[in-house]
Amino acid sequence: MLYRHYRVVPPLKVGGYARAVLESRLSHVMGIPRRIFYLLGMAALCCREFLRYNSRMPLSEFRRWRRGLREGMKKFFEIQ
Repeated sequence: MLYRHYRVVPPLKVGGYARAVLESRLSHVMGIPRRIFYLLGMAALCCREFLRYNSRMPLSEFRRWRRGLREGMKKFFEIQ
């Protein structure tokens, strides 16, 4: 809907979509593999969908997502 009206999709909406897709697809995976697939899947799906709708990705988005991945990996290794 956002894309139809504004020809752009905000990063938070892309992240929410990616989260919903991954939650449904990874519902049967448990434990450590789930966390790894979730982190990598979020990065890949967010990049793909953001570029699909917005045609370019600002450097600020890469920085924000890199920070999120770093925090996710930090939490992953603290839990083990």
